[in-house]
Amino acid sequence: MEEAVMTAAQAILSGEQSYENLSVFSDAERETLYFSMNVRPRPCFTWDLLRDFLAFQERLIQSLRLETLRPRCLVYASETPHVFSLGGDLSLFKLAIETKDRAMLTRYADDCVNALHNHITTPELVTVSLLEGDALGAGLETALGSDVIIAERGVRAGFPEVLFNLIPGHGAFHLVARRVGPQMAEKMIRSGTVYTAEELHALGLFDIIVDRGEGRRAVRELIQSQKKSWNAYRALQHVKRRHAPVTREMLQANAEIWVDAAMNLTDRDLRMMERLVRAQDKRTGIVETGRTEAPLQQTAA
Repeated sequence: MEEAVMTAAQAILSGEQSYENLSVFSDAERETLYFSMNVRPRPCFTWDLLRDFLAFQERLIQSLRLETLRPRCLVYASETPHVFSLGGDLSLFKLAIETKDRAMLTRYADDCVNALHNHITTPELVTVSLLEGDALGAGLETALGSDVIIAERGVRAGFPEVLFNLIPGHGAFHLVARRVGPQMAEKMIRSGTVYTAEELHALGLFDIIVDRGEGRRAVRELIQSQKKSWNAYRALQHVKRRHAPVTREMLQANAEIWVDAAMNLTDRDLRMMERLVRAQDKRTGIVETGRTEAPLQQTAA
């Protein structure tokens, strides 16, 4: 048993060796475990990233069960400057649709369902999404799966899928609706608007907003401010998950609708998707050279 305990703990904390698309590390006090996406060349939800997600989640749950790892928070973050995630893998979507490979798209969607549901229901810990960069489509969807969202000023977030005649694939509607209501969820999805972090904080969708570069300090301050009553704070976050709960069955049903809709996209829609892929590729290059990039869509008025 002791050997199994050590193996589980090492598997979690040796993330750089264990995962190609993730950096896993803890803070100095080991109160926070960072789960930081590190996808190249395009910071989106590739199938390889999803497999790393699922492997990490399985090891995390095993370690928590064995009581070898007891951080207070699990923080979802990104290693890509100015980007949390640009969303789903549009290149994969386009290939599956053009080749009429419904099975491929369904397998990808199933992995998304499993990863998102595992995230939403993470046991023992308070989950935090730290947005130090933009979160689009599935990126925002993932952020909304956390108990707490901390965003830096100037970050942009939204669901631009309507630009190529599609909607977010899994829990976006329900995750937005349980925070700010179904009317706002529909508005965000149908408009394709990319909002600023300040706007989403004012709406109540984001919990904490801080200046650029202050996100990780804000995580430490969150823990410190709640330390004396952490047991109650954690319990309340887990109770909130059960308010309008987002179930696996709900996510699976949404994924099936999304696959049906994706397979109905026209050539015109796919050309727009290709344009967005090129825009993402260009944007990644801009980020790497340190220049300022333009948003994909105008912000809300």
